Amino acid sequence: MKVIGIEGMSREQVAWEVKHEGARFIVFECCVSVLLATSKEPTDIYLVRKNESAIRKGLIWTIITLLLGWWGIPWGPIYTIKALTTNFNGGKDVTQAVLANFDHYLLLNKESAFKAFFNRIGWFYKALFLIVIVPLVMWMLFLLFTGKIE
Repeated sequence: MKVIGIEGMSREQVAWEVKHEGARFIVFECCVSVLLATSKEPTDIYLVRKNESAIRKGLIWTIITLLLGWWGIPWGPIYTIKALTTNFNGGKDVTQAVLANFDHYLLLNKESAFKAFFNRIGWFYKALFLIVIVPLVMWMLFLLFTGKIE
């Protein structure tokens, strides 16, 4: 996992943000399901400063979970509710673990959080996403915009 929000900061600057400014390191959860296959994964780590909303930082993962998490039986609804509960409570605070291993996080490559999530879930879920979910969502949008769904 990489840390989003520490780009260009030194160890001392990050420690100052956490100790004196009230910043925290937060992980959100994302759930994606297709039929019998369900995956609930942690996101990358986000630096959330005192004046920032953790819920807003994790909003994209909450939306993905809301749209794609429910569809797996039986774990889809269960994992979706757990992920949404975590995300709506501001994520999971991992500040102490990040500070203890800060040098490790500085060395990770700089790929996007969304790309990192899809790299972790593997080819099977990518294929299911492209073959099943995308056409299903497009079909639902078509029905919605043509007035067949009210």
